[in-house]
Amino acid sequence: MEKVLRKSGVRIIGDIPWGTHISLFYHNPGDLINVLVPYFRSGLASNELCQWIVSGTLTVGDAAAALRRSVPDMDRYLESGQMSIAPHSEWYLKGKIFDPGEVARRWRDLLEKARAGGYDGLRVTGDTAWLQPEDWADFMGYERELGEISGHLLAICTYSLERCRPGEVIDVVSRHQFSLVKRDGKWDCIERQKYNLMEHTLKKRVKELRCLYDIASISGEAYLTLGERFTEIVELLPRAMQHPEIAFARITLNGENFNTGNYRKTDYRASADIIVNGAKAGEVEVGYIKAPPLTENGQFSKEEGLLLDAVAERLGAIAEHRQAEEALRESEEKFSKAFRSTPAIVAISTLENGQFLELNDGFLRFSGYTREEVIGHTVSDLNLWLSPEERQRTLDILKKREKVRNKEFEFRIKSGEIRTVLSSIERINFAGKECLIFVSTDITESKRAEEEVRESENKYRSLFEGMLNGFAYCKILVDENNNPVDFTYLEVNDAFERLTGLKREDVVGKKVTEAIPGIKESHGELFDIYGKVALTGEPTAFELYFQPLAIWLTISVYSPAKGYFVALFDNITERKQAEQQVKDERDKTQRYLDIAGVIFVAIDTAGNVTLINPKGCQVLGYREDEIIGRSWFDNFLPERLRKQVKAVSRKLLAGEAEAAEYYVNPVLTRSGEERLIAWHNRLLRDEDGNVTGHLSSGEDITEQKQSEELLQSISSSSPVGLYIVQDDRLQYTNPQFQKITGYSQVELLGREMLSLVALEDSDVVRSSTMFTLQEDNPYPCEYRILNKTGQIKWVMQTVSPIHYQGREAILGNIMDITERKYLERKVIEYEELSKMKSDLLATVSHELRTPLATIKGYSTMILDYYARIGAEETREYLKSIDGSTDRLAKLVDNLLDTSRLEAGLLKLQRAPTHIDALIGKAAEEAGVRATQHHITVELDKGLPRVNIDAKRIRQVLDNLIDNAVKYSPPQTEVLISARRSGRELLVSVTDQGPGIPAEELTNVFDRMYRIEQRLSSGADGMGLGLYICQRLVETHGGRIWAESTVGQGSTIWFTLPVMENAGKAKRPTVRMR
Repeated sequence: MEKVLRKSGVRIIGDIPWGTHISLFYHNPGDLINVLVPYFRSGLASNELCQWIVSGTLTVGDAAAALRRSVPDMDRYLESGQMSIAPHSEWYLKGKIFDPGEVARRWRDLLEKARAGGYDGLRVTGDTAWLQPEDWADFMGYERELGEISGHLLAICTYSLERCRPGEVIDVVSRHQFSLVKRDGKWDCIERQKYNLMEHTLKKRVKELRCLYDIASISGEAYLTLGERFTEIVELLPRAMQHPEIAFARITLNGENFNTGNYRKTDYRASADIIVNGAKAGEVEVGYIKAPPLTENGQFSKEEGLLLDAVAERLGAIAEHRQAEEALRESEEKFSKAFRSTPAIVAISTLENGQFLELNDGFLRFSGYTREEVIGHTVSDLNLWLSPEERQRTLDILKKREKVRNKEFEFRIKSGEIRTVLSSIERINFAGKECLIFVSTDITESKRAEEEVRESENKYRSLFEGMLNGFAYCKILVDENNNPVDFTYLEVNDAFERLTGLKREDVVGKKVTEAIPGIKESHGELFDIYGKVALTGEPTAFELYFQPLAIWLTISVYSPAKGYFVALFDNITERKQAEQQVKDERDKTQRYLDIAGVIFVAIDTAGNVTLINPKGCQVLGYREDEIIGRSWFDNFLPERLRKQVKAVSRKLLAGEAEAAEYYVNPVLTRSGEERLIAWHNRLLRDEDGNVTGHLSSGEDITEQKQSEELLQSISSSSPVGLYIVQDDRLQYTNPQFQKITGYSQVELLGREMLSLVALEDSDVVRSSTMFTLQEDNPYPCEYRILNKTGQIKWVMQTVSPIHYQGREAILGNIMDITERKYLERKVIEYEELSKMKSDLLATVSHELRTPLATIKGYSTMILDYYARIGAEETREYLKSIDGSTDRLAKLVDNLLDTSRLEAGLLKLQRAPTHIDALIGKAAEEAGVRATQHHITVELDKGLPRVNIDAKRIRQVLDNLIDNAVKYSPPQTEVLISARRSGRELLVSVTDQGPGIPAEELTNVFDRMYRIEQRLSSGADGMGLGLYICQRLVETHGGRIWAESTVGQGSTIWFTLPVMENAGKAKRPTVRMR
């Protein structure tokens, strides 16, 4: 059979058959992307399931980004699962260890999944960067098992050339049909046939190659000394000879000999010089202990001679390398000591990604990190650069030129502190990589010192400029007698300009008599004051109304040096005006106190009266001078309350208690009468905030209290619930209100009235209350409340506005009308039931009469004329009797179902059901009954199961189909359809009848409702069919409705809930007649 070829996507390979396994040797991530992206692009285009297993070389994100750049709609492939990318830890090391058999089984399962999912096959790749040397043998066994997987599978196994030893490369090539390797920038392909030819040739030289390979391996073991290496190497040489059983060897280097155990002097020997740094340093010698068979070239073959020369050259290289290592080690030790001990901050990182390769102790001290926390991590990992943009700009500069000198940067160290360094950065080659070396000095402290000096200068400058006080630095001018006659402005600040309205440029450098003409005449005393301060050094301060500028000033003057003075001043015009305003306000307040209709009394911290107004004097019956200075508590309170009220006052003044906004207590008048006063209290404080006493305003409520007590007595015995509301909260309730709501007085006070009202009625109550208050006309409102036990009660309420405790409030009363509402509802229910029974009896008597008349008529004819009528005629009569009996049975069933539904006695027998089978059976039987109509079924593919009572849903279907047949002309179609819509199954029955008028659509499911035009058409029925259908569907948790266009037909829709995790029925879309 001809093999089916697939597009590999790899140009050098071309099309390949299923089962092809390819190995790819790469140097860098770019090699992987160069081959694997087109490889997967071809697989996706060829309807293959694709799986990419990445390792350390590429991340999942790198692979996805590479695919997105090359493959359109890659996100769609990833979302659908046709393309998957996973790390090696989730595939090769899923159980934390490598299990070859388990991994191979996973590939087989994925291949089966691909075929079952409709894909042509499976295309995969896996990277081996994770592979450890000890796992190599197991992995090669896994590769062999992967190659034996038959079926539609293509695989590329990727290997890093840097991690593969020569023998491992041979193992890989031998297990794959194709091997890809890049040579001189171009991809080369090694086919297994070519490899076999090469292997045959190589086997001839295997001993020589193995010897050289083992020598190379020994030379690469850094922990061995030179002598240990030569001791191991000399043992390898005899095994590489044509006759190893009689061969020996010897290595001499700088006078030191390394022999095999059987070394001896014979005539059958050959040697080659070991050259170290251009001079002979020794030789390598091989020989036989007895004469070997001769070759074309004598005792030793040409290849043995070439091997001996190669070994000698390799030994010389080993010796040279060892000497170079020792010299380098000494140099590195010197450099390392200097590098580590330098006080500068030094670090070496890669140019490509900023990975730290080396750093000194200065860097560790500066950054706060340990060496382990930095080496191997990148600059980005540690978030060192305060500005990533600055780092990128620096890198861009370094890529254009080799170095950056003495530039300041800001770094974030481990503690989170930001420090400033002065750095020089240079590109170097380190450890075979292009790197950057940073040499930096921490200049944070010096920068801070500079900043502090700058801030200090700015601070004093800003203080000078930002002073609220005006500042003027002046030089005094004197006459020949040393008497002050003028002064010159040397410096002024911004406040000087703001407070005086004078500009700096108009005064600085000028005499005051020039800047402010007329000052000498209006304020000649200023020259004497300023002159005395400037000449004697004695400071002074004073207030002055400055007439030239019409402002009040407070001025402080001192002398920083003889002959100079500084004037600090502030414009206190507003303060002076405020003081006058306060005086005016005080006078006005006193007038208010004198005419106020409430008591005002101020008490100091000792309890003595410091202020009382005329109203207070009137209530107490004393003159003002008889009250001021006397103890309030000892003279003007009843003796029984003095101790208590005095203690409260002490706590209030000490800050141990809050000032009560409203407090009631009696006072004692001169006549000995007690008057009840409602007090409002406020603390009095001085300018420093210290409490100096308290001020109280009081209203005489003696008569009001007596009225309230009378009202309380009436309210307590009222059969109506009374309440008072202020700010929407209850302030008073009577016992009847508490009884209706079930709450105590404590529970009710402060509670929002609307919180007791049923949520549905809250808007009605709010609107009714607002209407009553606005119209000043009581408006009864009936609503429901929830009492404390959760019971609903009906109440009737009226409200009216009142004043309560000196503020506006609402007085409401409620009456419990629950019993009345219950009786009203029962009357309505009885009337409805009576009407329903009358309608039912009228309908039933009509519907039952027709079939009973048919049965009676035909039965009588058969009985009376049995002997005369023939068998065929008798059969027709019996068929009519049978049909009428069926009709009677259906009417009785509908009546029984209606009764059960109304009483809640209908029990559903639910079970998971395939709706398509149920619909199919109903349509099939309907076709038998309705031979004049075309019964058609349309079902979507894969309908889910529903948990239903199949008998009852079949009853719904039969009723809807029979209705459609009954009300549509012969030879028309009745269509039954079903499809899934979200979490519901949607079923419909459509006819081509006359349709239902729009105004009747909402009534068709009402009990005993019959459409007017169908009544006139003579169609029978009691109007219970659609009502029963609605109740059955709703009992199942579904919905039912009707849609219709007059003249075109009607559709009845109903829904059923889909079962959770419902399996889809494996059935195709059906349309049957």
